[in-house]
Amino acid sequence: MKILEVTGYGNKEKHLIPLKNIINIQFEDRFTSITLSGGFKVNVLESESTIEEMLDFFESKIISEDKLDGLWYDDFGGYKSEELPF
Repeated sequence: MKILEVTGYGNKEKHLIPLKNIINIQFEDRFTSITLSGGFKVNVLESESTIEEMLDFFESKIISEDKLDGLWYDDFGGYKSEELPF
């Protein structure tokens, strides 16, 4: 299982967060907010660069929807290959 070990913003306790449960990551000035699939939100001390390094360890990246479309669609709105991306 792929798990991030992060430090809580308020209580400075360690939290173990499975990657498969993360549905949103929002980077703020003083903390990072991670929303989980169960609706819970965890505010952590780790910065954007630290979170990206952790994800790199698992060969994962944060990408936007615009970047995702650029990976799979050609200039004419069709898929770049005959195969679907999933």
